[in-house]
Amino acid sequence: MLLQPKPVQPNPFEDPTVADTDGDRIISIREALPLGFLLSANCLAAGFGMGVSGSSMLGTISSVGFFSFITIGASHRFGSLLARTWIGKYPAGIAGGLLIVIGLVEILF
Repeated sequence: MLLQPKPVQPNPFEDPTVADTDGDRIISIREALPLGFLLSANCLAAGFGMGVSGSSMLGTISSVGFFSFITIGASHRFGSLLARTWIGKYPAGIAGGLLIVIGLVEILF
């Protein structure tokens, strides 16, 4: 993360407009299905946890949807604010540093 070069091709996770393959600025069903699949991949862990624990499907789906909506909105707002500061100039380096710190904390504690 700290030493990786800048990506040459845009990633649908970073820029959803990449999914607009025909360039008409409208995401059609054919373009939305792969994008929706990629963006919903984070629910795999919740589904696995639900299956292992035997918890309520409706409760799990509702909570994952609600908290995904809240966290995406909050992180978008927070990221927009940080992008205007000096932190916005070095996102990959800061993310790599944070991953190292989190890893060290997990190992030590």
